[in-house]
Amino acid sequence: MRRRICNELLLTPSDVKTVAIIPDRPNIFIDFHLRAKFFQKELKWMVEEVKKGEACPKIIIYCQSGTDVCEIYGWLSDQLGYSSNVALSERTITMFHSSITETKEGYLSQELPKPDSHVRVVISILHHSVWHGG
Repeated sequence: MRRRICNELLLTPSDVKTVAIIPDRPNIFIDFHLRAKFFQKELKWMVEEVKKGEACPKIIIYCQSGTDVCEIYGWLSDQLGYSSNVALSERTITMFHSSITETKEGYLSQELPKPDSHVRVVISILHHSVWHGG
């Protein structure tokens, strides 16, 4: 599973730190929810977190469809006041899916692993083989 996730996110396994202990710490957690009909209510807290800038923990939201990725990204962008002309380097949220440009893919693969990265939220779709163990 680790290898599949790294491959999907274009991360080099040697650059990824694996925590191999029970993550009973407040800064490491996994939370899994099926998407509610109105995700906005469930993700409202995230808007305030992202506004904190680098004080916001890094968050990866995995989605099962590109439609969900775009819908969540669009909603967060609206809530944060991003217009379409905000430069990639100034955004704290980003999408990751099979249709992103090579430029954005390269930028994200370089920026996200940095401890001081301004990217705080990645909304990503994982290939169906990751979801279904294939």
